[in-house]
Amino acid sequence: MLKTESASGCGGRMTSPEGSIHSPNYPSSYNPNDDCGWLIEVDQNHVVELSFDDFDVEPHQNCSYDHVAIYDGPNTTSPILIQHCGQVLSRIISTHIKSNGKCVIFLKIEYTKS
Repeated sequence: MLKTESASGCGGRMTSPEGSIHSPNYPSSYNPNDDCGWLIEVDQNHVVELSFDDFDVEPHQNCSYDHVAIYDGPNTTSPILIQHCGQVLSRIISTHIKSNGKCVIFLKIEYTKS
């Protein structure tokens, strides 16, 4: 089960044709030890297109600490489509969602951003 809202209020469920998400305190730094999950639901066989206008997550060689991950399914045990950290994610991610029209964007924060 995906917890879609943290104590700081980030995360949630999205069903509209378009929208935007951001970390708590944006454009300021995000909170330490805060995990945020957004469940995106679309009609089956539809494409979800994600573009990142501003991306700045603590870099690490394997993205073991802070990272953004996108899953093809309703929770973080679903197949992972991408996991990324650092300051640049300039490409648009466009994918057919295979798991009953649901995908998850998960922001994992373990430490304060340096």
